[in-house]
Parts: sequence; structure tokens; C-alpha cells
Amino acid sequence: YQRLFGVIDLTGKTLIEPSFNYIGSIQNTTYILVYDQNGKCGLFDSRGNPILPTEFNNIVHVTPKTGIVIFDCDERYGVLKLKKRKSKNSSYTIFLEPRYGYYDIHINPELNLIVVNSHPHFFTLDYTGKTKYQLPPHFIAEEYHPDLNLIKFYYETQTDTQPEPSYINGKYGCMDIKGTFILPPIYDDISFSDIELTAYQKDTYQSF
Repeated sequence: YQRLFGVIDLTGKTLIEPSFNYIGSIQNTTYILVYDQNGKCGLFDSRGNPILPTEFNNIVHVTPKTGIVIFDCDERYGVLKLKKRKSKNSSYTIFLEPRYGYYDIHINPELNLIVVNSHPHFFTLDYTGKTKYQLPPHFIAEEYHPDLNLIKFYYETQTDTQPEPSYINGKYGCMDIKGTFILPPIYDDISFSDIELTAYQKDTYQSF
């Protein structure tokens, strides 16, 4: 005996046939998550229309107005965008292949950006998948603060004899997600709190 799950509305109308092992929801959306007998995840809308096929390990975020989706394949995460459906067949475009960690990808709805902070790389994409900013060579992304929209970075000029950073001769700085310096790379360290950043230089520190 195997229990299978579906969805009905309040009138008793079947929206999704009882053919799935598990059915869930995504917070703050009306989307319905479904998991097939192989444990793969797909997506339906609230009317029972299929949006994404059951080919993902998990779907962890959906932005309804933009169709931006963060998905999981074998504990590596990527980003896709839903296309407008012209038929019952779901359609999407992958912006980021699933090779990032769970905490590497951020959706910034205020600036309409996908922010990727994956040490040592940092870059942003707009909602068409176009790269808007990418951290230049010799800059290493250390930390991204999503509330302040600031990046802590390490800068050290690499040479032919030292192509990798030594973390000895470089300095830390801070910039916004458009690449504008907030603090130049002259500090021994920088730390974030919820409302401010603190820069350390020798035996002194300064908060901003």
C-alpha cells in the first residue's frame, strides 16, 4: 500500500491528481511544491497548472512577480527564470548552473539583482541574466552583507611568481554591489554588524 497525495480546492475540485509522495508550499507565495516517487521536486501554481517539472532536488525560493527561482541539484544551487507559459508545458531558462552553496546566492528585490558571493568571486546579474557587475582581478570577495548591500574584499596584487594571494601583503576594503568604493583597501580587517561596519588599522579602529 502506498499513500499518494494531490490537491483539491474548497469546492472539492481536483487541482492536482493524487500522484505525488509529498506536497508542500513555498513561504509567502501561492506556489505548490510536489515531490515524485524518486524524491524529485517540481512546481505547480495555485490553479493546478504545472510550472516546473519534477527534476530538481528542491526548490528553495520563488519570486512570483519576476519568476526568479533558486533550485537545488545535489546540494548545489542555481538560478532559473520562468518563462511566460504559452501552453501547458512549463518552460524556463537557467541563469546560473547549480554549482554554488546555499548561502552564496541572494535575491535583491530592491535593486532587481541576483547577487552571487562565492569566495573568491562576486558578481551580480539582472533579471534577464545579464552580468551587471563583477569583482575585478586581484580583488577577493570575503563577505557580503545583504542588509547593507556591502562587500568586504581583500586586495593584493598578484605577480607571475605569486599568482595566488598570500594574505600577507594585501589589505581589506569595502564596496557596494555596484563596485563603488565605500572604504579603500588600506585596512587590516573590516567587520560588519547589523547597522554599521568597523575598519581596523594597526591598533585603532573606526566605525561607519
